[in-house]
Amino acid sequence: VLALALRRRGRDPREAVLWWWHPLPILECAVGAHVEVLAVLLTVIAFYWLDARRGSRALVMLGAAIATKILPLGWIPLFLMKAGGRRGWLLLLVGILSVLPYLESNLSQMTEGLREFSAGWYSGDILFRPVGFLIGIDPENRHDRASQYLRLAFLAAWLAVSWYCRNLEPWRGFLVVSPAFVVLPPTLHPWVLLCFPAPSVMTLSLIHI
Repeated sequence: VLALALRRRGRDPREAVLWWWHPLPILECAVGAHVEVLAVLLTVIAFYWLDARRGSRALVMLGAAIATKILPLGWIPLFLMKAGGRRGWLLLLVGILSVLPYLESNLSQMTEGLREFSAGWYSGDILFRPVGFLIGIDPENRHDRASQYLRLAFLAAWLAVSWYCRNLEPWRGFLVVSPAFVVLPPTLHPWVLLCFPAPSVMTLSLIHI
């Protein structure tokens, strides 16, 4: 997909090898077998279609990416701005279709992991704990009201970055919003960084290094 996107921009499609030469996709995809690679693939396809001005296809693929992992939610403002807000129903449609196979399942158990993650999961971070300690609260205490408010503040900052980048060129928006996924959440795993290499290759950014 990256090779096709590069060719469409008049660049050498062989530059896509920068993605495969990067050690992170090798470790997290080939060795770790994390599902994030599917979300990244669907997101890259979505951006390919968005850059090609195929708004409906782009929104469908973004919806599929969101159904795989929640992080692509951050690109919704950009896609709605570029593809047209009236097509937003496609995102909802894909979301409904992705849930249909599980309607007979226990919804509470099915969403337990997501609820646990959003309510207070903590596993490494860049800013969350330092900011918490700086203002005198225990950011790792999920039952502390101040810690909960801090989570909401970081979520609001993440949404603000997504909204601010809605007018950027697609691949540039991909690249700029991605750091918010890394810097702001109270949980940071290595596979989250998989969102960096693809837009870095497309924008000739050195972040992928």
